[in-house]
Amino acid sequence: QLRQFNAQGLGNTAWAFATLRITDPQLMEVLGDRVAQADVLATFKPQELANTLWAFATLEVPHDGLVAAVEAQLQPTYLAGFGPQEIANTVWALARLRAPAPTLMQRIASHTVREP
Repeated sequence: QLRQFNAQGLGNTAWAFATLRITDPQLMEVLGDRVAQADVLATFKPQELANTLWAFATLEVPHDGLVAAVEAQLQPTYLAGFGPQEIANTVWALARLRAPAPTLMQRIASHTVREP
């Protein structure tokens, strides 16, 4: 069924499970695999992506494929849509997941210190 979910549906599902502190490893693996697909990830708005990463981190469910896909997706032009909350949630999630993603962290740092 997750193949039929759009970005908002995927993000909301992850967020709901994390908010309720319900860990279902199989669901999170399949959800992470779906989000990590380039064509799906490209449709995520910054808040949806930040909330999804927050959910994985809150549930302490690492997903290396998702982190790698996010690192590839978050180019400077995409990061331009991130506000302070999305940036904070994203870097918190990466830290919580112990997923260094050095290239992504450098891009976020550069974006954060750049003047508008």
